[in-house]
Amino acid sequence: MNSAKQLRGEYEGWAFDSQFEKGKAPGRIEVSGDRLCFTAELGGNELPLRGLKVTCGGARNRLVFFRHASVPDTSIYTSDRGILKDPRLASRHELAMQLRKARGSRLHLWLVEGVVVAMLALAVAGLIGMRRPLSRNVVARIPADWEKTLGEAVYSQYAAMRNEVKAPVVQADLDRLVLPLVNAIPERPYEFEFHIIEDPQVNAFALPGGPVVINTGLLMLAETPEEVAGVIAHELAHVMRRHGLRQMVGTAGLFMVVQAVLGDISGLLAVLARDGAFLVNLRYSRDFEREADSGAWETMLKASVDPRHLCRFLERMRKRQEDRAGGGLVADVEEAMSILSTHPGTAERVATLEEKAASISPGTSFRGYDLHYAVMKRNLNHSVGKPSPEKRAGTEDAKHN
Repeated sequence: MNSAKQLRGEYEGWAFDSQFEKGKAPGRIEVSGDRLCFTAELGGNELPLRGLKVTCGGARNRLVFFRHASVPDTSIYTSDRGILKDPRLASRHELAMQLRKARGSRLHLWLVEGVVVAMLALAVAGLIGMRRPLSRNVVARIPADWEKTLGEAVYSQYAAMRNEVKAPVVQADLDRLVLPLVNAIPERPYEFEFHIIEDPQVNAFALPGGPVVINTGLLMLAETPEEVAGVIAHELAHVMRRHGLRQMVGTAGLFMVVQAVLGDISGLLAVLARDGAFLVNLRYSRDFEREADSGAWETMLKASVDPRHLCRFLERMRKRQEDRAGGGLVADVEEAMSILSTHPGTAERVATLEEKAASISPGTSFRGYDLHYAVMKRNLNHSVGKPSPEKRAGTEDAKHN
């Protein structure tokens, strides 16, 4: 409102009154003598100041309403809250308290809204802070059989376009390598399955429910069976601690997680099944990587396999990555160092494992493996490039069809 109108005590407003078309009309409000006057293009009305009722309403209490018992069917209002400070109204004792209350109503609303917003923010922050324990609670309610079915489905989809090495001599060597680790985990709800996939990337990963994938690139680059055992023990720890599901649940919508905590888990399971393919390239949190390293260390000790080989392998991979990156061989780094990109925080993990290694007594002996690893790699090398029986059968069927 401009200053001239304010000086004259004029305010733009509206009135509800049956005399107007559709019962409502815009107009001008002004204080004149002992009256609050409303003037519209086709009529008007007046409300006595004595006995005038002043209230606020509308969205966020932004409107000021004037009513009088003598004309119950008439209501005058304005969105110009400057009228609450009009000296002609404030000078009347019977209106002064109503005007102060009306001015304070919006402040009170703001305070209430501020408190509500703050409480909601704290509640959301609390839920976000509780995301990890909430996720753990939800995952604990997922049956192991469902998890196994998910892992098998994801692996089948992953392996459909790849060649799995199934040469009996290589499988026999792999069985000898993993058996001590599996036997060192007596109470397990899963039957682990180990698959060698023809892939030059230095990587391995585990899926919920037990499937463990080891790339030929990792097996060929490792120098000892104990190094491979360290990587596999690390992946087994991911499975046992259900890190894959926990990571996916942790990234699900907060509403969905809370809904699952309250009892309806079906929606979350549907999302996990739909997005299961992401498990193949899942990047675990550093906390999960530390947990998996700790679990691998314990498993290797129980299996009488020197756990320091895991530390040596990771350190060699880290230095190899640095050397290749420094030499500008970016393509080689991306191709050969996949295990470092999907398992973050390598330098920190190596330092932690070195601290554990320092606690091993110098005279400690390990049974290790009665496995000629150079022969295993030679057998593996001879098997690479040869399609599995399933792939050969599929090829033959395609020829005949």
